Amino acid sequence: MRYFVMLCSFVCCLLPMDVFSATGAPALPVDGWRVVCKAGDTLTLTADDGTLRLDYDLDVKETIQLGHVTFNQAACCLLLKTPVPLATEQRRILFEARGIIKDPERSAYLQLLPLIRDEHGEILLYETYACPHLRDGTPQWGKWTTRYFYGAEAGGATQNIFTAEGGDGNAWPDGKLTFIGFQLALRPAKFQRLKGTLFLDSITFGGMQIPYEAPYAFVDAFLRTLYFH
Repeated sequence: MRYFVMLCSFVCCLLPMDVFSATGAPALPVDGWRVVCKAGDTLTLTADDGTLRLDYDLDVKETIQLGHVTFNQAACCLLLKTPVPLATEQRRILFEARGIIKDPERSAYLQLLPLIRDEHGEILLYETYACPHLRDGTPQWGKWTTRYFYGAEAGGATQNIFTAEGGDGNAWPDGKLTFIGFQLALRPAKFQRLKGTLFLDSITFGGMQIPYEAPYAFVDAFLRTLYFH
């Protein structure tokens, strides 16, 4: 279980925001999810101290291109057995996780990408970014968010906001949207088989603006960081 410290004595600027909905999708129970992996890859789900534990074993052996950038990647999907329709004001996904790595200087990338399905069946994979809090963006416990779903013109891959697959192929979230799960994406500097663990908790749906929270830090965010190679 992750723990965090509220630091209410700090002074922060309040951000304008629309109405925030606290509803979301539960990380547990484990049997609320199904896993889709390529042959030879595995993603094992277990409950661990109130959080969802994801143990992956992936063989990175493909190079893909998003926008103008190419990289090595292995990926598998963590899908809700009962997808969650999003209300009109719910236009970003937020969640807490441990094990995410986004460090361009080390060419290290291990990410959970929320999956949104629009009313035409197109699947949009949204890049996530660290929510602002003390010591954010570490591989320890932290809070992560997508960009606002409509924060780019069609072609969000070029702007590193989303990529799109299937449906009508217009690379845009049309009409009624549904949260269907996550893609676990692993992007090391070279081809190799990698094993590791992520933890997932507190999946919520938000509006255009990230809601204000009193300053806080996850205690384990101050521990030494280890990267895969």
